[in-house]
Amino acid sequence: MALLLSACEIPNEPLVYPDADSSSAKLYQAKCARCHNAPQPHAHTAQAWPAILQRMQMRMITKGATPLNKDELGEVLGYLQRHAALADSK
Repeated sequence: MALLLSACEIPNEPLVYPDADSSSAKLYQAKCARCHNAPQPHAHTAQAWPAILQRMQMRMITKGATPLNKDELGEVLGYLQRHAALADSK
């Protein structure tokens, strides 16, 4: 119990994304962090990101949220792929 309580005292560090001041990073955080913590781009490979974004688009639609438009989707995908994990590291 003491261990659990002590964990509450650890401050939550805000996530720091690559190129955090870029318009792409800001768009990614603004759109994707509305419903959940947006994962770091290196959480997946460049090859995996398109399917993940498509799945998130479908989830947004089923929840009544406005999905990313074509331009936003391209910008976010480009950002994620630029900073993605290397294929052989997964």
